Amino acid sequence: MGWIRHFTVSNDIKILLLLNSIVFISSVFGRYTVLAFLSSLIFLFLLFNHLYLKYIGRMLEFEVDKSKIKLFQGDYEEITLTLRQNSRLPILNANLRVSYDTAIEMEGGKDVFNSEQSLLMVPFSVGGRQSFEVKLPFTGVRRGVTRIRRVEILIFPFFGFGTLHLENKEDVEFEVIVYPRELSVARLDKIVSKNTGNFRTNHSYFEDTTAIIGAREYVSSDSFNRIHWKATARTSALQTKVFEQVIEYSWTIIVDIREDELEESLSGVRYLLEYATSRNIPFELFINVRMMGRIPYLHLSMGSGKVHLQKALEVLARVDKRSVTIPFHQLLYLAGRNHQLSPFVILVGQLQDHDHMLLNGLARNGAVVYQLLNQGGTLYLANGFKQRVVNEHAI
Repeated sequence: MGWIRHFTVSNDIKILLLLNSIVFISSVFGRYTVLAFLSSLIFLFLLFNHLYLKYIGRMLEFEVDKSKIKLFQGDYEEITLTLRQNSRLPILNANLRVSYDTAIEMEGGKDVFNSEQSLLMVPFSVGGRQSFEVKLPFTGVRRGVTRIRRVEILIFPFFGFGTLHLENKEDVEFEVIVYPRELSVARLDKIVSKNTGNFRTNHSYFEDTTAIIGAREYVSSDSFNRIHWKATARTSALQTKVFEQVIEYSWTIIVDIREDELEESLSGVRYLLEYATSRNIPFELFINVRMMGRIPYLHLSMGSGKVHLQKALEVLARVDKRSVTIPFHQLLYLAGRNHQLSPFVILVGQLQDHDHMLLNGLARNGAVVYQLLNQGGTLYLANGFKQRVVNEHAI
């Protein structure tokens, strides 16, 4: 890691240097040999002090033993910071200062910058061609992503004349992803079938082309590849395959991060995602964070399994309420227009009166719409549309 160097000379050393120069000149002209010798020693000391601050830390390296850590709120972890001095010069009486985001809590860290970041200070000394290691235990305290924002080292010379301030040039490859906590969601039986995955139904837009259950007379609107040739040969008349009708049992979850109770809602979403994964229900996520490109919102495509769940939890951890967003009703419109949504759509956000038109549009396309609501700290699913107050001051 490269360092930005800030060298500060105290006023004391400037005054001492001026007085020493006067004494040295006076002792030379006055032929005071002892005084001249002493002033020369003081000058050499000041020169050594200056050279020490000028060259120390040029070969100092900073390392973190882990680049990415994933944990849940309340989980405990530990990292090791290493300072490696590749020079022969020792570093004595120095301080390491690390600034990091407050999704985690380190022992000895103090909140700064309006509680958005914390600062940890570690005094250290390290000999030439040696290393200094410090283990830092921490706990995940809130949903989010923590990065090391700044690494600073303050080096003081032996007698305290001046200071060398080192600041990291490059970003530190380290982050802690804290997943949202889990809050159970009531009334899931509204959308959970006893048979998960694809299941049979008498009325559906979808068919299982691998399950032929019979044949019927051919009509002009039938496609050529649906002709049942064996049945046609038996009856001497064109017959069309009849397939088993199925519903694709999957969830579309649409999230508004301008939600007043965002943390509780995301905790409920985590419960829904883990519930779906345990029952092999595919799901996708839409979030109204503005993105660059053709699709102006955050979309996690349809998938299932533990790997897909981990991706979804990381998306939830990285969501920031301060992000630039698009209106929730616009997300509903674009998601319904640009994607084939699941038969079951779960809305997590604040709805307004005119949103019922969008919900009716989803219903016309075969989707059953549910809304995740919070009543006195209890999360539950409600069928259809229930208006909630919109936060006019949300970003």
